[in-house]
Amino acid sequence: SRSALDFSSFGGNAKAMPSSFPSSREAYVNQPQDRRVALSKQFDNSWGINNLGTALPSQNLQVVYGNSFLLKSENKLGVILSATYRNSAGISEEVRNDFNEISPSEGRGVPLFEYQDRYYNFNSSLGVLANVSYLWGTNKIGLKSIFNQSYEDNYLARTGTYDIQTLQRVSQQEVNDRRLINSVLEGDHLVNSNNNSRINWNVSFSRITNDQPDLRRLAYSKFITDDPSAPYQAAVPMVATPSTAGRFFSELGENIYGGSLNYTVPFKWLAESHTLKVGVLKQYKKRDVSARVLGYILNTSDFNASQELLSLPQGQLFAPENIASDKLYLDDITNPTNRYAGAGDLTGGYVMFNNLFLNKLKASWGVRVENYLETLNTRTNARPLSLRNNYLDVLPTVDL
Repeated sequence: SRSALDFSSFGGNAKAMPSSFPSSREAYVNQPQDRRVALSKQFDNSWGINNLGTALPSQNLQVVYGNSFLLKSENKLGVILSATYRNSAGISEEVRNDFNEISPSEGRGVPLFEYQDRYYNFNSSLGVLANVSYLWGTNKIGLKSIFNQSYEDNYLARTGTYDIQTLQRVSQQEVNDRRLINSVLEGDHLVNSNNNSRINWNVSFSRITNDQPDLRRLAYSKFITDDPSAPYQAAVPMVATPSTAGRFFSELGENIYGGSLNYTVPFKWLAESHTLKVGVLKQYKKRDVSARVLGYILNTSDFNASQELLSLPQGQLFAPENIASDKLYLDDITNPTNRYAGAGDLTGGYVMFNNLFLNKLKASWGVRVENYLETLNTRTNARPLSLRNNYLDVLPTVDL
C-alpha cells in the first residue's frame, strides 16, 4: 500500500539505505560474518507486491496568484505565486524478443529470450513558483524561485523463456526521486538618463538531485523440461549477482552557482543610433555521485533446505527469519568507479555592437571569450584517478 509520502512526491526518503549501514564497501566486507548478517537485517522486507492494477484516477491541481501593489512612495511591488500537483498511475505491456542472428542469409536465428513484460507506473510531482519584483525610480530588482519534486515508482513483472531451455519470472522495483531548486536574484538599473546607459546583473543558485533508492531485482526460474507442477526457484547465487537477486542505491547531487554583469550604452555615430554591450559571467558546478551495489548470497550446503527456501514467494524470501549466516545475507560488490566528484568552472566575457547604417542595414557583431575548467576525481581498482581539462574558446559572430 502507498503512504502519504508517496502521494506527496516525497516517498523516496523512506526508501533510503539504513543510516547505520557502512558507508563504503571496504567497511562492510571487513566486518565479521555475524555482523554482516545483522546489517542485512536492517533492510526492510519490501519485496512483496499488493493491489497491482488498481489506482485512483489521474489528478492535476494548480493554483496561481498574481498581483501588483502601488506603494505610497510611488514604488511598485509585483508578486506571482503558483503551485502545481500531479499524480497518475498507469499500466503498459511490452513484448521483448532477442535472437542469435547467425548470418543474413539464414534469416532469424535461435531465440535468446522471449519475454512478456508488464509495467506498473506510479508518478507524483509537486511544483512551486514564487516571483517577486520591486520597482523604484529607474531601478528594478527581482527574485525568481522554482522548486520541483518528482517521485516515480515503477514495477516490472516479466515472464518468458531464456536461452530456449529456462522459464523465468523476473521482478524489478525501481524508484526515481528527483528534485530541483533554482533561485535567481536580478536587477536592472538606469545609469545615465542622458544616454540611456543601463546595467543589469544577476546571481543564481541551483540544486539538483537525482536519487535511485533501493532498486530491487529478483529472478525465479526453472527448466522447461521440469515437471509443470515444480516450483520456480529464486536465482540467489553463492556469489553475489545483483542482476538476479540484489539491491542498488545511487545518489546524484549537483550545486550550480552563477552570476553575470552586463553594461549597455547607446551612442550616435554618423548620425545613426548604435549600441555597445559588454558583459562578464561566472558559473561554477559541483557534482557528487555515489552508488552501492548489493547482492544476496545463499550460504548453505543443505540442498533440500536451500530448495525449500528458494521456492518461497518474493514477499517471504527475504523475511528476517531467512536472513542468517546459514541462509541468506547481503554481499557488497560496489566498484570504486561507482563514486566520483566532478566540477566545471566557466568564466566568460563578451563585447557586442548593434549598428544601423543608412536606415537600411542592421549589423550585430562581436566576440565572446570563454574559459572552461573541468575536473573529475574518482578511483580505479588500484589508485585514485584525477582528470583535469582546460578549454579556451574565442567565439566571434557577425549578423547582417
